[in-house]
Amino acid sequence: MRFDYVALDSTGTSQRGVEEALAEADAVGQLLRRGLTPLSLRPSRAAAPGSASGGTLGAWRRRDSGGRV
Repeated sequence: MRFDYVALDSTGTSQRGVEEALAEADAVGQLLRRGLTPLSLRPSRAAAPGSASGGTLGAWRRRDSGGRV
């Protein structure tokens, strides 16, 4: 899942971007580990690459289940 964020870096400069994570809490953790303090975070409206077909995880599930989902 993709999340749009606004965060402050260590100098107090506002940063905007998109973070890829499984859940909102994971996205917050990733930003904090990069030294960013999240101010806002919301699911991105843009579709993640491969999301229409289930993406990488969907392909792995199909392969692992012998084609059965």
